[in-house]
Amino acid sequence: MAHTIAQIKALLKAEPSAETLKKLQDDPRKGVQTALKTYYKQKEKQAQKLVKFKERLRLEKQLWSKSMIQSSYLKKNVRNFMTRF
Repeated sequence: MAHTIAQIKALLKAEPSAETLKKLQDDPRKGVQTALKTYYKQKEKQAQKLVKFKERLRLEKQLWSKSMIQSSYLKKNVRNFMTRF
């Protein structure tokens, strides 16, 4: 029995496996394909944000090492942010 579109959307929010994604790509329903397109678009945006964040972090670490930024508050927030990825 095929899952409903709502079930598939919920599944996509829960980090599906590569095998599950492959099965969903083979599903001919338009709603499933739209959900997959949205999933991949969100993943791409998240990856771009992570790349930008890491570049900012690299620059900040250079400044920290030069003692230009000595805020433990900033360092703590960077660690908190990184735990989300």
